[in-house]
Amino acid sequence: MTVKKYENTYIITLEPYAKTLHADKLVNDCKLLGLNIEPILELSREGEYVIKVLDNVPYREVVKYIRNLDYVCHIIRLCTTIEYTEDIDYISNLSRQVLQEAISDISCSTFKVLTKRIYKKFPLTSVDLNKELGARLIDLCRVNVVDPDCYVYVEIREDKILLGYACREGYVKARECVPQELISNIVALVDNPLTVYEIMDLVQFARALNLKLRLLDRTGSVAERLREACSKLGVKKVDVVELCEDVDECLRDVDVIVVLSQYARHGESLLEVVSEYITRGRKVMLVVGNEVEDVGLDIRDRAHYEVRLGPCTGQAMRSVIALSYAVGIILFSALRRASGRSTVCS
Repeated sequence: MTVKKYENTYIITLEPYAKTLHADKLVNDCKLLGLNIEPILELSREGEYVIKVLDNVPYREVVKYIRNLDYVCHIIRLCTTIEYTEDIDYISNLSRQVLQEAISDISCSTFKVLTKRIYKKFPLTSVDLNKELGARLIDLCRVNVVDPDCYVYVEIREDKILLGYACREGYVKARECVPQELISNIVALVDNPLTVYEIMDLVQFARALNLKLRLLDRTGSVAERLREACSKLGVKKVDVVELCEDVDECLRDVDVIVVLSQYARHGESLLEVVSEYITRGRKVMLVVGNEVEDVGLDIRDRAHYEVRLGPCTGQAMRSVIALSYAVGIILFSALRRASGRSTVCS
């Protein structure tokens, strides 16, 4: 079987919005950064370029250069290509060589296998191959599937397989965002969501922020709607979403309960007060009704605050919009409070 080794060669994956970017732009942009490259077009595909760095620049330095290009997602050191095979032992042996090279090059102490299974007729799924290779390489390095030092990369195409590795900063693109410790102090509760599409919006919102979301199932039909929503979204399990069957279960383990309602007397200035609880590590629950009905009396009776969203009209909002609006105010206020600045808003 033909095995081809590569030096100073990298797989550059592009952000989705840049998948049709022309190779000349990548070459010119890298040149402006001081890095001379040429694309290997026979190995490239849409959304992904394989490039050769013409100067002898270490991998981590290459990453520092290319990380200045916002449209680049992953920067992977390409070590080997082979003809397509389904021989797991053979792929495992080459993966072992890749990990050994990574240990020598970037001094990693933990790793994770990442498989991109472009050719869907390969007999193992990406997850299964990740597990199989990880089990075979664990004697070389400790596995860490959450935040590894090194990613062993396997890309399976119809005619060939590409193998390489990436350091953490080469694979994980750092993006500024709201500190997760603030979001972890917020729990959202939706009182008996009525439609599949409403739940789809809520699930996507919770997943995007990694926000804890509880759904109160008063009628016994929310569970089925949740399953259908997840099916439509193509997700099997959403860890941040919890289905509850009674009010006590919904309201547990929180310090402050805030009902968001068009009928409340007080405006969103109270949400600035809530931000103080969050910065002090207290758990705050935001409660909204569904697309048609407001929050039930049994929850309102136990709430510490009721807040009317919207500075003027007080009109009803869709559940996901109400939550996103409130979370935005709270996080903005909490960040300003944490930085020691005034939280007064006009």
